[in-house]
Amino acid sequence: MAYRSYRTVSFVLKYSLAAVIACAVFLALIPLNSPPPVTARQAAATPTALPAPRWGPEIIHFRADTGRSGVFDTPAIQDQPVIQWRSELGDFFLGTPLVVDGVLYTGGSNGSVYAIDAANGSVLWSVGGFEAVETALAVAGDVLIVGGFSSTVQALDRRDGTVIWSVDTSTFVFAAPLIKDNQVYIATYDSLLALDLETGSLEWESDTGDEMGFASSPALADDTLYVTTPAGLLAFDRTTGQERWRIPAETQFWGLAVTEDLVVAGSSAGFLFAYDQQSGKQQWAFKANHLGEDNIWSAPAVDGDRLYVGNSDRFVYALETSSGQPVWTFETAGTAVSDPVVSDGVVYVSDSNHALPDGPRHLYALDAHTGEKLWTFELNSTLLTTPALGDHGLYITTITGEILALE
Repeated sequence: MAYRSYRTVSFVLKYSLAAVIACAVFLALIPLNSPPPVTARQAAATPTALPAPRWGPEIIHFRADTGRSGVFDTPAIQDQPVIQWRSELGDFFLGTPLVVDGVLYTGGSNGSVYAIDAANGSVLWSVGGFEAVETALAVAGDVLIVGGFSSTVQALDRRDGTVIWSVDTSTFVFAAPLIKDNQVYIATYDSLLALDLETGSLEWESDTGDEMGFASSPALADDTLYVTTPAGLLAFDRTTGQERWRIPAETQFWGLAVTEDLVVAGSSAGFLFAYDQQSGKQQWAFKANHLGEDNIWSAPAVDGDRLYVGNSDRFVYALETSSGQPVWTFETAGTAVSDPVVSDGVVYVSDSNHALPDGPRHLYALDAHTGEKLWTFELNSTLLTTPALGDHGLYITTITGEILALE
């Protein structure tokens, strides 16, 4: 395990109150024998600065929580949805938006982060400089944590996009941040970092030992962080950064999620594996409908005794969490399946077709218990991301630069 020196942390000072009071006096034209009346112009209003940002207690993560369960406490859309609004921003969106207090936060490939009104799709603010933001973000109170291909992690005031602190990571970030107990955990191309939430100062840094990079956003159970790499599945002590165990992989590991006592992750060999959290011992393995030499698994969604996962064989699978036994399967119309998300007994998942550069893509709503299709929403696009769930509907982004609200 290699430990590196502290990164350079730059702070951006903000929230100073600037008071500007302007008074002007002018003389009106009057007769020469009259005293000159004086009119005082009303003093300009003092601009009101935002109060200092709150760093909690609300924490909002990609895939709902620190375990990346993909299960949301939002109302289900049981019937065919309709488009409430669509917004074209001329950017590529690859990260799933976060929905917080009626605002969507998402990043695009042009290196910008956007705050979008969830009610009508209007842009509230945007800030650039990240080169590309191809992953989801994280929110702690009034603070938005962002990483990108600019090899930096930044904390932004989510109310106006002002930079609070910025940290150089040396390599690019394409995994969603994880926040716990005033620390931010970031997986870069070759390192796992722990940063102080309020200052950005480096607490510890660990690398994979093989310079192969991380393939998933980190997930947390108790005091252990789990993350996949092309070389295997790794577990780290979140307080020290010490590696606890690793599972070498002959093929690429992909997205993961943690259950009550398991870590579930898929490999490109077509297997979905479950490992004991404490020991790393394999508990079960499930083989997909193998249609090719390489299979890409989505990150699983874990809802109690059921988990839901997609594969590049075009199927969505529901499995028993404890045993990996299949419960039902659903065949999509595409060649790849997004990360499923679940709310109120409904599984939402989208498909893509890598063989066709453009054409119909589909968002499905499936009954979580039976796999029955409740509805399909079709859209011409190159790629549909994992939908974001909110209290008043769901939101999808496309690689052609659109954001749509469905209700």
